[in-house]
Amino acid sequence: MSTLERFRRRLWAWRYLGLAALVVVTTALHFGIINQPADFMVDEVYYVNDARAIVSGDGELRPEHPPLGQLLIAAGILTFGDNPLGWRFFSIIFGSLGIVFFYLVCGRLGMSRRTALIASFLFAFENMAFVQASIAMLDVFSVTFMLAAFWLYLRGNSVTAAVAICLSTLCKLTGGLAVPVIGLHWLLTRRDRPVRFMVSLAIAPLLFVLTIPLFDHLMTGEWYDPVTRIREILSVSSSITFTDYTNIYASRPWAWVLRPEVMPYYWDPQYVSTLSFTVGALVIPTAVLMSVLARRGN
Repeated sequence: MSTLERFRRRLWAWRYLGLAALVVVTTALHFGIINQPADFMVDEVYYVNDARAIVSGDGELRPEHPPLGQLLIAAGILTFGDNPLGWRFFSIIFGSLGIVFFYLVCGRLGMSRRTALIASFLFAFENMAFVQASIAMLDVFSVTFMLAAFWLYLRGNSVTAAVAICLSTLCKLTGGLAVPVIGLHWLLTRRDRPVRFMVSLAIAPLLFVLTIPLFDHLMTGEWYDPVTRIREILSVSSSITFTDYTNIYASRPWAWVLRPEVMPYYWDPQYVSTLSFTVGALVIPTAVLMSVLARRGN
């Protein structure tokens, strides 16, 4: 048997071949459209300008968000220039890493390789997930760190999972929602070493308090009191409500399932984001089924 034939057989038998192909294809698609448009889409106007200010040394705190996401966009500008490649480079990289972690999570949950690959395919090409991995916004960074946290937790690495939760929250405050998700999974399925688990999970908020001054310093050159800073983030975020804020695209959570609407990000070329109908239609019955299976020990 020739060396080429042995290589071909090993490659074909490689357990991550399908995942690698999926990541290569999606990454190529993202980079293929990275300059379209060469203008800002939706909230890119805020975050790219924040990143520009960081690069120029005039960075300011964004009161409703922690700093890590803006710093990652700034790193892209420093590396590739102030252009669409620089703005969106790390969003694409994190989007691709998110597919990898999603696949690994599926495997840890007991799925077969084929099922995990199908699930990862659906995740990679789900409309909102795909669009967010193409633009310079904060969500893709937070979600990818969150998926990494789930994978690390399922491997039994609760401490490093807490670090990943902290990084997710440093990108966007909703990253902290990984804590109750992991806590609920542990309560339903494991309940082992409760003291060790609680202590390791508590590392996430502790690290957040300790590290946010460092990342704020990287953004502005100034040191800030973390308690005051966190209060400001929570205060500003909690003020963005239907009572105090008006936006024609605002929607309540249940509307995403019962009355999904298209969120236009850009019109030419067309970037639109909406919760895919398959997800919207199946999310509630799937949650019910998962609860039933969990009660049976699955």
